[in-house]
Amino acid sequence: MSSKSSAEIQFAPYRAYRDLVTQLDELSSLTEYSYGLAQQLLFKGGPEKVDVEGPTKSEQELSYGMGDQDVKSVEMMCEWVPPEVYAEREELSVDDVTIRASQGHLGPVRQNAEGKSVVLWPPKYHQMGESEWPELGKKKFLVTVAITAKASSDLNPADLAKFEEIQQEFLRLAHALGEPGKVGERAKELLNRSVFVLEWIAFEVFLRSTVQELVRRHPHMLAAGKRGKENITMNDLIQLSAGLTDIATLRDNLAIKAIESQEYAGESVHGLLNFLKSQFKFRTDPYSAWYVLRGNRKTTCYNELLELKATRNALVHDGGRVSAAFQAAYPAVPIRDGLVVINNEFYLRASLALRSIAYLVSETIDANEYTA
Repeated sequence: MSSKSSAEIQFAPYRAYRDLVTQLDELSSLTEYSYGLAQQLLFKGGPEKVDVEGPTKSEQELSYGMGDQDVKSVEMMCEWVPPEVYAEREELSVDDVTIRASQGHLGPVRQNAEGKSVVLWPPKYHQMGESEWPELGKKKFLVTVAITAKASSDLNPADLAKFEEIQQEFLRLAHALGEPGKVGERAKELLNRSVFVLEWIAFEVFLRSTVQELVRRHPHMLAAGKRGKENITMNDLIQLSAGLTDIATLRDNLAIKAIESQEYAGESVHGLLNFLKSQFKFRTDPYSAWYVLRGNRKTTCYNELLELKATRNALVHDGGRVSAAFQAAYPAVPIRDGLVVINNEFYLRASLALRSIAYLVSETIDANEYTA
């Protein structure tokens, strides 16, 4: 197979994929440089130099959802209680409470559902209006709720006259996250994690687009092999072809069905690659792409892609938490305190593997080294 540079490959799904991963590289690089600059500011301006009081925001500037509310405490403020309970709480005798209540010194005396006398506790509510009292048989509580709200900053970075003010606000927010070195490390891992998930999505989209494009070029392949023996109902035919009015729509929908059939049971990427290998008989195994990691040449394989898929699933579906079985199956995945950590080394390897496989698939198609 002739070797082409990425820029020379004309396969449309690959060009779109390359554009997207280039944008991810730009995002990652720009963010990493920003982190570096931020860390320098943090080390230079220690917590003692930062104004801990940030700017206040009005209620009209805050935005939050149902899940952003957290009940911090629930305190019982007022209730109707029998004389003996009132006596215990106020460290009085029951007789004293009974006499004082009969003389009207303990506020209103009511009869509960059982016909027993009850008084209002605590004493400070005796002088308040009835609107402040709970209904008979009920209690009044003070609930403290913390809300994590978002508010847009009104500081304009282009306004150099406010340089010191903007720097102070940045340092205040950054120092609140913790020690600068740890904050920087955690921030980079979170960036790697986000970009890794996005890169996996881009790779999946590339493979789906590849299958759709090959079916568009060679629609007869939908009937090749075992697929040629599959039945399609008249109703399916009408639905898939927009009422028998559009053959292109029929072709595209059949391609989608073919893709869906390869993605069952979570196979997704592997199912699509295997479909390309078997249905279009690629002369080069897509799993055998190579890349160089810190001077060492490595070759991708089925199991490496399986490891990356399992890691992606753990991040997306389980918040990164993995079992002992996962750790035993994929020892090369960095784990800390039972959580997947996407460090620089792992992200670099994953990125190179995915991009190399995408390149090899595209070069094979561009060179017409497959059967259709």
